[in-house]
Amino acid sequence: MKNKEPAQYRAAGGVRYEFKRKRVKNINLRVRADGSVAVSAPLGAPLAQVDAFVAGRARWIEAARAVGMSGAESDYYERNARNILTTWGDRDQSLNDYANRTWAGLVATYYKPRWELFCDAVLEAVESDEPFDEAAFTERCKDFEWAWVNSTDKNGLNAEHSAVKPVAGMLYAKYKSQIE
Repeated sequence: MKNKEPAQYRAAGGVRYEFKRKRVKNINLRVRADGSVAVSAPLGAPLAQVDAFVAGRARWIEAARAVGMSGAESDYYERNARNILTTWGDRDQSLNDYANRTWAGLVATYYKPRWELFCDAVLEAVESDEPFDEAAFTERCKDFEWAWVNSTDKNGLNAEHSAVKPVAGMLYAKYKSQIE
C-alpha cells in the first residue's frame, strides 16, 4: 500500500498552486479546466526549485525578452518564445499545436480567439445554409496565428492578467483555514 502525500498549497510568481510530490522525472505544471493550477515534482526536488519553475512560467514573455541585448534582439526572442509555444514554425507549418501549452495568458489571447474564429465560421455556414469552408477557415486561422506570433502586445499575457490568478485566489480564500 502506497503512502500518499497530501497536497500542499503554495504561491510563486503571483500564481497560487496545488503542489504534490510524485514519482516523476520532471516538474510538471497543469492549468485545470476550472483555472486552478496543479504542480507535481520529483520526490527530492527542493521547494525553492518548484517555486522558481512556477514563477518562470508565469512570466515567460519577460524571460524571453530579457535574453536580448537590444530591442531588436528582445523582439526576436519574444517571437521565438511565442512560436515555440504555439505554431512551432512559420505561417504554413504543419505541426499546429505541437507544443500546446496553457501558460499564463495563452488561453485568453491565443486559444480563445482561435476557437471564436472557428465558432463564427461554423455559425456563418449554418446560417447561410452553406457547407463549412475548411480551407477558408484554415487560412483565417493561419493569419491569426502568425499575427499573434509576430505581435509584441503584452496585454493579457502576464500572470497578473491571467484568469488563473483570480480563480486561484478565490480557491485559496475558500480553503485558507485548511491550509494554515
